[in-house]
Amino acid sequence: MSLLKDYKTLRQYRSDPLKFMRDNFKKNGHVTHLKIFGKEIFIVSHPDDVIYVLKTNHAAYTKGRSTKALQELLGNGLVTNDDMESWRKQHRLIRPTMNLKSVYQLAPKMLETTLSFLPELTSAPEVNAFRQMNRLTWRIVLQTLFSQEVTQEMDDWLEDILELMECITHRTRSSVPIPYWIPIKRHRRLKQILSKFDSYVYKLIKQRREGERKQDLLQLLITAQEEGLTKMTDLEIRDEVMTFLLAGHETITNSMSWLLIELAKNKGPVEKLRADAQIFFETKNYEALNASPCYSAVIDESMRLWPAIWVFMRQAEKEDTVGGHKIPVGANVVIAPCLTHRAPELWENPDEFRPERFLEKRKLPAGAYYPFGMGPRACIGAYFAGVEAKIILASIVQHFDWEIRSVKPQEYVAGITLRPDNNLMMSFKRR
Repeated sequence: MSLLKDYKTLRQYRSDPLKFMRDNFKKNGHVTHLKIFGKEIFIVSHPDDVIYVLKTNHAAYTKGRSTKALQELLGNGLVTNDDMESWRKQHRLIRPTMNLKSVYQLAPKMLETTLSFLPELTSAPEVNAFRQMNRLTWRIVLQTLFSQEVTQEMDDWLEDILELMECITHRTRSSVPIPYWIPIKRHRRLKQILSKFDSYVYKLIKQRREGERKQDLLQLLITAQEEGLTKMTDLEIRDEVMTFLLAGHETITNSMSWLLIELAKNKGPVEKLRADAQIFFETKNYEALNASPCYSAVIDESMRLWPAIWVFMRQAEKEDTVGGHKIPVGANVVIAPCLTHRAPELWENPDEFRPERFLEKRKLPAGAYYPFGMGPRACIGAYFAGVEAKIILASIVQHFDWEIRSVKPQEYVAGITLRPDNNLMMSFKRR
């Protein structure tokens, strides 16, 4: 009977993990304890517990199985490296390339790429917003990472990226994942895709080391050095580049897609966004746009409702206690922004899109909002993503009105990231 119950629980989780977690939240509150086929799992969402696991006692946890699946594809970059000593070296070297000063240097490329892409939004009476944001953010990442124009072949790589992300999702949800070295069809295909990306990235690294210099992120990574530390190796640079190409690109695509959906349904903030966009295009002041309260509020509210990284996985390396529950060694602790961000005691009308809540003077409890994580392993690309999102949004509101002609109850795909699955067909009209 126990095995049957475990199987049913696992099946419910796999069919719709976000619904499964929300249902358990309603039933159990901020900590759900599950035991499936002998594996202990704790779903945690109270702000105090989030702070404790991700920040206060982070040293007692590693990223665990989900990260191992990512390592097979992305390598040992900042997102996936669980060796804290080498991670600290990487972080110290990369941190200056991701501060606001460095991001502002890349902002003109973001804007230029966005403006050149805008005609694509009116290429048909209705376009798929996810597909269009996917193509746009892909072009931005290629421009800011490599200063590379996007060829048709590179556009076709987007399908390869979706394939890679689906494979990671499949492996993290499998009870007994097939070892990556076994040459089944899926693994052969993945190795083929990764080989193509590796060849491209290593070729660019070689060109830069031989003297070709550009003002982009790849150049910053190659020249990054801090006193007492050696420069990054080709392999280390490759791993960071792959992380930006795949994980970073995927998250901003989803965030922008959700934002367009919410603003199509809730047009109240658009005029204020448009007024700030007008000032931005007159001044090209990226710092002022990034500091715009209205832009920050709508983006923050969209990420509150639909955090691209909707769960953070951790594995206990030491016995611990979280939320009154004993956490044994080896247990998985699932930190859930998707639950914290909609907790009724933290947010008034939590399922409604209300950007003004981020403009109110009421101070949020610490740990109530964390779309980029928190603690030492918080996303180092948060500044990059924020500036990119505001440039894209300002460009769209300045030049277009857009609408969804048939709004249905929102559906989603909860994989490694959280992406929309309907209400994506939009009509964009030039202003």
